[in-house]
Amino acid sequence: MTMTLICAPTIILHDPANCDCLQGDLVQVERYVAEVRHRQNLGLDVPVQVGLCSCAQHVSDNEMQRLLQAAARAVAPAHALRQSAVADGGTLVDERKALELLGCGHTTFWKLIKEGRLPPPMKLGRKNLWLVEELRRRYAVTLRAA
Repeated sequence: MTMTLICAPTIILHDPANCDCLQGDLVQVERYVAEVRHRQNLGLDVPVQVGLCSCAQHVSDNEMQRLLQAAARAVAPAHALRQSAVADGGTLVDERKALELLGCGHTTFWKLIKEGRLPPPMKLGRKNLWLVEELRRRYAVTLRAA
């Protein structure tokens, strides 16, 4: 029997003004830098270990929590963010409702997906589903002034 050790995702907050210990996968979060370890293991309901480097000891608990959540959102895989949005009550629609919502046709809709301007569908069995909020946000960027 082979056992695979899965390391918990870890985010460590650094103050770059007082730090010479930065290494690895880094993400800028406001004036701080978050070091992310084992990013590939981030997912819905996966506990994340968090911490402060000694260079950032002056950060309050509330500020640390806010900064670490921003860092986690910045590095989480897109699918994990979408799962989280659904878990938090995001509305899912099928293609027919998505076309109705955006006011575009089937061909334009799939062309925008292929170009990466709209998100790819999530799958539930053979059914394609999209988050309403994500579709609206991404579609708004495609609109131009008349």
